[in-house]
Amino acid sequence: MRPVPPELLPAFKPNWLAASALTERLRFVDATALMHLSRGLTFDPLRSAEVLDDALCALDEKTFKP
Repeated sequence: MRPVPPELLPAFKPNWLAASALTERLRFVDATALMHLSRGLTFDPLRSAEVLDDALCALDEKTFKP
């Protein structure tokens, strides 16, 4: 069985309410803006926003100098 080409995969359906709620919990990433930027792509932008925000928070903690 051959994999389906990416251009034939269904695009992610945006959940604007979930994006708005997620944005309130994130420090560095605006999930709603990320949803706009990723329209038509096949990955989950809300999960990507969480991963990116976690990475940025860890970087901020590691490099923070009082």
